[in-house]
Amino acid sequence: MVWDIIFQNRVDRDGVPWDGDSDSDFSSTTSLLSDLGTSVIFAAVSSESPTGDNISMVGATMPLFHIEGNQDAIIGEDHAALPFPGIRDRGSYGSVDAPRGAGGIVRRLPMVIRMGELYFPALSFQTLI
Repeated sequence: MVWDIIFQNRVDRDGVPWDGDSDSDFSSTTSLLSDLGTSVIFAAVSSESPTGDNISMVGATMPLFHIEGNQDAIIGEDHAALPFPGIRDRGSYGSVDAPRGAGGIVRRLPMVIRMGELYFPALSFQTLI
């Protein structure tokens, strides 16, 4: 099951979730699906601005470590908007970064994205693996 939606932490200034218990419910459902053998994959995106997400807390998604070729050609940013921790720990995620080409049109989708100093699969690649 693939969700092309970024389910981020949404809390007020006091740390109280905007969505009440729905994050907990969604985490429990993701865990149940995983236990039943259904892979659940969520979207993430690199960000040039800090988002509050700690990229080193990857959850169930493993960064790609064996990258060959010109790593400078891989697009990405120093920060990331990741799924909230409850589903990050129980499901995988892949990047939905889509750089725009001439005229602002998306013509190519990368298979690997850099988030900070780590490399992650794009959503399409994560779905295949």
